[in-house]
Amino acid sequence: MSTTAEIYRRIAAAERKFRDVIDRAIAGIFVYTNTTSSSNIGDSDAVESSDDGVDPETLQKGQRPATRVLPYGFSSRQPKGLRGLGLRLGSSNLLFIGIAPTEKMGPQDLNIGDASVWSSGGSTVRVNADGSVHVADKGGATLVMDGSGNITATAAAGGTVTAQASGTGSVVLAADSVTGAVKLGSASAAVAPLGFGALDGMGMPCQQSPALVSGGGPGTTIIKME
Repeated sequence: MSTTAEIYRRIAAAERKFRDVIDRAIAGIFVYTNTTSSSNIGDSDAVESSDDGVDPETLQKGQRPATRVLPYGFSSRQPKGLRGLGLRLGSSNLLFIGIAPTEKMGPQDLNIGDASVWSSGGSTVRVNADGSVHVADKGGATLVMDGSGNITATAAAGGTVTAQASGTGSVVLAADSVTGAVKLGSASAAVAPLGFGALDGMGMPCQQSPALVSGGGPGTTIIKME
């Protein structure tokens, strides 16, 4: 073998060893393990120290202190048992970067360009690529902005939608059927009086009459389609 070929061979071998050292060093910096506990502001969280091995006395895996890192203006607190990625700080501490995708929580049907904020309780705020915004709680109540300037608030079965305008603002409400009722809080001197035309949006005559309604109190008004 020529001297030049031998030199190239040795350089290639050194490059492979160097890459292996760098890969092992990078792999050692990151930790991919389960969350075990979290604190209010993220300064004293904990994760499992490894994916294998347990304490012979407690029969539980060891824990490593972790500090949660989040974007400015956003706060969250992860529950126990989620797979997460962290960055090692020395021999014991860790910066917790975030959780891995999971089928346990969060929306499972995001389209390209969609984004969502969600909690373990089942509430979601979904900002869609088409410009619409969908807010939902675990009970089934929703607030939908369709991207065209329209807002629809829907209570779950047996629920209540409460709307209130301040100053000279207006509230437009529609009953879900011709026999439905809309309950309005009593007006005050600081709030502009509510005006009703002779016809509603469906061409049905409306009647405004004071009444005492359970939970409403004096001055409560019921508007019924007739």
